Amino acid sequence: MTYLKDGTRCFPGFFCFLLNLLIVPQLCFAQVPNDSCTAAIEISSFPFTNEQDTRLATASNDDPVLTCMQSTGDRTVWYTFKSDSLIFLEASTANSRPFEYNTVLAIFSGVCNSLVEIACNDDIVTSSFIQSRIEFRAEAGIKYYIQVAESDAPGEGGEEPMGGDLKFTLNEIPLFKGPQSGGIAGGDSVSTNDFTNTVSKKINQNKARHNLVRARRLKSMVNRKPLLMSKTPPKSNFITDKRVEHLKVTGPVLQKGFPGIPDNGEVTPPDPVIAAGPNHLVALVNNEIGIIDKNSGEQLLLIDPGEWFRNVFRAVVPCNPQIV
Repeated sequence: MTYLKDGTRCFPGFFCFLLNLLIVPQLCFAQVPNDSCTAAIEISSFPFTNEQDTRLATASNDDPVLTCMQSTGDRTVWYTFKSDSLIFLEASTANSRPFEYNTVLAIFSGVCNSLVEIACNDDIVTSSFIQSRIEFRAEAGIKYYIQVAESDAPGEGGEEPMGGDLKFTLNEIPLFKGPQSGGIAGGDSVSTNDFTNTVSKKINQNKARHNLVRARRLKSMVNRKPLLMSKTPPKSNFITDKRVEHLKVTGPVLQKGFPGIPDNGEVTPPDPVIAAGPNHLVALVNNEIGIIDKNSGEQLLLIDPGEWFRNVFRAVVPCNPQIV
């Protein structure tokens, strides 16, 4: 009695030999289950991880051209998902092996055979970290397709794409969110009338004088008379209008002072802005965000804007700050 590779019995002879020839190739060359877009693995929850051998994966004739390669990928596998709400996600092949397994990631919307590319990444770090990572925003109710391919560029040893041990992950990126409960969960309104500041009253008493100074300046502009500028210290922007010196207008009284964000000269111009709340000040320059306690003057936080927004979009380099 003779046994086939799958354990089936057959009688010896040419017929048994033919059955072995038919069965063995099927065992050796079976495709991976998600080898095509229409057979994509359905992702139902996050975080999601899938590990598989892509050495037997194939490319399909209708695979889309990837913008980050300007060509189609090789040994492609597919995933798909639909979110019930707006969500920020990170797709990654960072822990795939061997190191020379040069992956490509692409995100699509639409339907198979008519896909619209949303994002594409070849290397996390060009030529040195050749696995792939994409961070993107998924809208509620839209079905997305994710293709993992191998670059058609030769690997470390110059070999052609041969697949590898893929580790694909799709994880939610946490966002900075306000409190779910508490005294200001729905926000709080603060009126300037809540501040018993004598400085503001003093400024109001000088309102008439301020209007008079403004009127004289306007008249001077109409008559095209230049401002009388005093000699100033080198590199100073200090300007004195001699015509209003006799009014003795004083500035507000400084009640408390504390250091702001230091200028380290990294970004020019710094574009400083500041906003005041009931208990804190938020100060921004192009390369720093600072939060300061109004009562103690203590600097509670000093952080790079890119790090502040890292959980939303890691790739951004914020500039020209505004506080809303």
